[in-house]
Amino acid sequence: MKQKIFKVPIKELNTTENIHQTPIIARIVNYLAEYGEDTEDLVFLNGLKMFLKRYQNTKADETGCIEFEENEYESYLEFLRRGL
Repeated sequence: MKQKIFKVPIKELNTTENIHQTPIIARIVNYLAEYGEDTEDLVFLNGLKMFLKRYQNTKADETGCIEFEENEYESYLEFLRRGL
């Protein structure tokens, strides 16, 4: 079964216009560096790692977006929900 695809604007991932004053993608990198081996939250962390890998290995399309699979996108949303 093919997963749904979600588009995220690259601008959204690189902006500092938020309460953290650090781009989302940089916060994800820092979070994974600190908690990437935590076995308590393995599904979330694996999805976040796949999200980061796709971000690093994919160029934005003509609309300025990167396409993410559903599990990667869900981990990204969970990261935002947790306020990390």
